[in-house]
Amino acid sequence: MLTCFDIGGSRIKPGFAPAPGQLLPGDAFATPGDFTGFVAGLARCVVPGSRGVSIAVAGVMAPETGVMQAANVAAINGRALVVELRAALGLPVWVANDADCFALAEAVSGAGAGHRNVFGIILGTGVGGGLVIDGRIVTGAGGYAGEWGHGPVLNTKLAGLGLEIPHFPCGCGLAGCVDTVGGARGIEQLHRHLFGAGL
Repeated sequence: MLTCFDIGGSRIKPGFAPAPGQLLPGDAFATPGDFTGFVAGLARCVVPGSRGVSIAVAGVMAPETGVMQAANVAAINGRALVVELRAALGLPVWVANDADCFALAEAVSGAGAGHRNVFGIILGTGVGGGLVIDGRIVTGAGGYAGEWGHGPVLNTKLAGLGLEIPHFPCGCGLAGCVDTVGGARGIEQLHRHLFGAGL
């Protein structure tokens, strides 16, 4: 049995895999804002006798250091997640980007099955993507291959409307990323800018 988690900026969805190809859903809960609460939330869900914890997360783990860059998951941003969770949970831990996991699943047994190249797009709390070529996840330098949500959008003047959208700061450390206007939090931010009110 593996205990599995889909970790997003708003919610954590646990699941349990008793055998390959089988997944039983658990009860989702809000993503904690601090690491202590984050670990406690995961620990509550780990099944006794579980042989490990498998995590798909909205963030990128640097292949060289294992440090997470998670623009929308403050509790784990800047942390060596595998090392710290292994110590806290006392189990083997595997971590991969959620969009990479999604793209791989689609490439192997979903809409992308039979295709050499598959690009998966995630639109949720943030904006992400995953790239699979010949059945393998492509991570690239720093683990950012396929992460189309993080990179500045150059044209922010809306022709004919007399509006200009500022390059909002992004949780990844850049400014003006697609994520800052395209994900759920970004759309909220954009609405506040354009109309002066929350939605």
